[in-house]
Amino acid sequence: MLSHVKNLGLRTKLGVLGILALLAAAIPAAWLVIDKQRVVAQMDVQASGVVPIQSALRVVQLTQKHRGLSAGVLSGNTALVDEHKATREALNAATRSLREVAVAASPELAKLTEKIAEQWKALAEAVQAKQIVPAESFARHTALVAAQLDLVDELVDVYGLAVIDEAGLAHVVSSVLRSQPYMVEALGQMRAKGTAALTAHQLSADDRAVVTALLDRAMRAEEGYTKDLRKATLLVPNFEALGSRLTEAASAVRAAAGLVTKEVLRSDTLSFEPKTYFAEMTRAIDTQYAMSKDGLDLLAQTLNQRAAAARQRMLLAAAGLLVLLTAAAVLGWIGTNRALSGLADATAAAKELAAGNLAVTLHWASDDEIGQLQQTMAKMAESLREVVKRVQTGAQSVDTACNEIA
Repeated sequence: MLSHVKNLGLRTKLGVLGILALLAAAIPAAWLVIDKQRVVAQMDVQASGVVPIQSALRVVQLTQKHRGLSAGVLSGNTALVDEHKATREALNAATRSLREVAVAASPELAKLTEKIAEQWKALAEAVQAKQIVPAESFARHTALVAAQLDLVDELVDVYGLAVIDEAGLAHVVSSVLRSQPYMVEALGQMRAKGTAALTAHQLSADDRAVVTALLDRAMRAEEGYTKDLRKATLLVPNFEALGSRLTEAASAVRAAAGLVTKEVLRSDTLSFEPKTYFAEMTRAIDTQYAMSKDGLDLLAQTLNQRAAAARQRMLLAAAGLLVLLTAAAVLGWIGTNRALSGLADATAAAKELAAGNLAVTLHWASDDEIGQLQQTMAKMAESLREVVKRVQTGAQSVDTACNEIA
């Protein structure tokens, strides 16, 4: 192997060294570009997950609303029948949209969504036919909401939102997609329990205990998600505009808590108008979902902006590296050709001198090592010509002297 390398021409050796040098620079550069591309692709995927998650949350929102309306209708409240029907139809449409989203996301999510759709269909038919009592309706609706929230968690994981490592955006995910949905679910359950109790004008001891626990859970969850989202508004410039919406949402939670406490837990007569109670609780819940939508829209916008900026930096870096590598290759090729051309001239001159041609001339265009070699050989050729000239002159003198002696 070594002897084979020794026998290679100088041009080949320099070419091999040049290729190795380019590879040594190009491979790490390619790894860097690929890593940046992976980061950009991850941001794109994360941003694309916002719409499917919003679709799933819309289904959760309508299911929670249907639960509350079903509690009133099954308890005999005819004033809620029209809204109950409209909500059922809206939920059917939202469920169909969610199934399409899930199919595009993954086969596992498609199966989970199909199961949820079947669960909803059976429940809707039972409620519409009034084949179940309010307590069973509440339990089945709540189980359905739990499955839907599990689907939201799966979507968060599938689209990589759970692995966002930037503090500000991580707080958004934690508050809007982890804490808030469960806080809103507590409000939704209180809406259903309260609507049924106000319609029937009675609240059992068990339901009172449940509502009390739900109220405590909602307030603690509200404190947690508000704290997380406040941090996001401070850490992420885009989220500054969410501050007023957050204040509005927090006020709505406190107003809902006050309504539940006054008209359900502390009322002896439970005489508050059920439809008004449902409407006010729905307004508070819808405020949370509106803030959630704004937060998710800002999250997608921020991720898209950062992906675009990262993509631009990646392209600039790739272009810069390509220019540098191309320039290095061109300069190496030019330098190698010049060096080899000078060596070729020197070699040809040496061969001419070895063959006895002392009239050979050399020209050099630089003072580098090759140019110095050419200069030296030119001086050597000149010196040899002088020596030969002196020898010829001496020979002629000897020849003349011999002729004179003769």
